[in-house]
Amino acid sequence: ADQELTIYVSEKVQKVLHKPKLLLDALPIMPASVSKVIDVVQDPDFNINELLGLIEREPGMAGDLIKLANSARYFRGDKPVSDIRVAFTFMGAQGLMDGVLQVFLKQFSVSSPQHFKEFGNNIWQHCFQTAMFSQKITAETCGDELKGVGYFVGLIRNLGYMVLFQLLTESIKFVRPGAKPCAETMIKLLNQFALPITLLVAKHWQLPAIVQTVLTEQQANVPSKNDLSPCIQQANALSQYVCLLQANIIEEDVYTAETKHVLKNPTAVALSQDVLDNS
Repeated sequence: ADQELTIYVSEKVQKVLHKPKLLLDALPIMPASVSKVIDVVQDPDFNINELLGLIEREPGMAGDLIKLANSARYFRGDKPVSDIRVAFTFMGAQGLMDGVLQVFLKQFSVSSPQHFKEFGNNIWQHCFQTAMFSQKITAETCGDELKGVGYFVGLIRNLGYMVLFQLLTESIKFVRPGAKPCAETMIKLLNQFALPITLLVAKHWQLPAIVQTVLTEQQANVPSKNDLSPCIQQANALSQYVCLLQANIIEEDVYTAETKHVLKNPTAVALSQDVLDNS
């Protein structure tokens, strides 16, 4: 019965995808601070004080960034950060921009019902991890000036998974509350439609041309015409294997063999080894 339910829901989802306006109209509106961050992707001379001013005018965003500045990743002081300007001294311009994007995109992750929560959290972890790997691989391969773009594209690369997963869970809840869908069919559906949804969203938000190009080139049948696209592909592949390893779905020997076969970028290879060394 659950298999039938999943097929029924997948048909409904495909109908929505044929009328993307329904999906796009339901997306959260992009705050001005996020739009400015996207401008920064294109303009290295952007005034950081202007960005800080924008964030201060959005209390929710500022609060989330202060929380991030107090996290183990950024906190370096003796007393907790309570001001966005102090947060900036800890996080730096790049960290602040990364944080703005992370806070905005995290609202797409699934919070309920309970049996979806872990899977939804795994998708978010994959998005964030891909962004971190993308930033490092891009910096080493294409230079520091593109690492901000690398982080942004890495973070948004799997946004379609979160949007589609949210859509699926809402549909199942509506059709038969408490039902557990067939995981295999759901994963197949996610893999099939996630990237097309990411591209739809990128166009809807009018993201910079370079971002849209690199996202388009993430598709298997589209050749890469720039150095950035392969960096994101390698980061995404590495993140997938790291997620599988951390979830104990694959053993270390399988992880080593698979990453050795798939990863060609020297930085990606080094990062894959770092994961093992720190596990």
